[in-house]
Amino acid sequence: MAQTPALGNGAIVNGASFAGATAANGALAPGALVSAFGVNLASATQLGLSVPLTTNLNGTTLTFFAGSSTFAAPLFFVSAGQINAQVPFEVPLNSAITAQVNFNGQLSTPIQVSVISVSPGIFYNTDTNGNNVGAIVHNADFSAITAQNPAVPQEYVDIFCTGLGAVNPSAADGAVGPSSLTANTVATPTVTLAGQAITPVFSALAPGFVGLYQVAFQIPANAPAGVQNVTLSINGVSSNVVTMVVQ
Repeated sequence: MAQTPALGNGAIVNGASFAGATAANGALAPGALVSAFGVNLASATQLGLSVPLTTNLNGTTLTFFAGSSTFAAPLFFVSAGQINAQVPFEVPLNSAITAQVNFNGQLSTPIQVSVISVSPGIFYNTDTNGNNVGAIVHNADFSAITAQNPAVPQEYVDIFCTGLGAVNPSAADGAVGPSSLTANTVATPTVTLAGQAITPVFSALAPGFVGLYQVAFQIPANAPAGVQNVTLSINGVSSNVVTMVVQ
């Protein structure tokens, strides 16, 4: 018999920024990538290896409830302690949504989450100096921006993030972003680099990826050199702060 799964309060977080998703701070957005943490969530580690992603991996599901409506989340990964998933685009905007894990018929206690229209999070890695280096690449060849390969003023670069909300044309849950007709974000984000606000030239689901958004912008000619802070904001909601190196 499967052991009872459990999710703690605040156990579902933005998959890029790891900002909490409790009703207090509303860190979930339709279409966003999230991670859920708990115990007894699955019997073994398993990846979702085909698209569109399945909503059941080896007997584990993650479901969002809004009244009598249910929304099963497409799953990237499950293990005993973690689930990586996409919030279905259809989950309504509401401060009284609950989430529940079903593991082979054993149900976790539902936890409350808040779903808002956008909740941007930028993917990052923390380097040896403690900088949260953003997933930002050179647009010309998609190589990573590093101290040895910095961004150059006036070049175009791309940020990879999640939680930018609705897209047009609409996208199917668990499906990759289209490449022939890009699924552009309904709202236009603003990038802030070293305190300077920049309007992107592209903001859409990243072609070929599920739940991943791509934002392209031009580095200002007067951008200061060195390690600089970068954030995204959309509909007045700001992302986590990451860094990038400018030449």
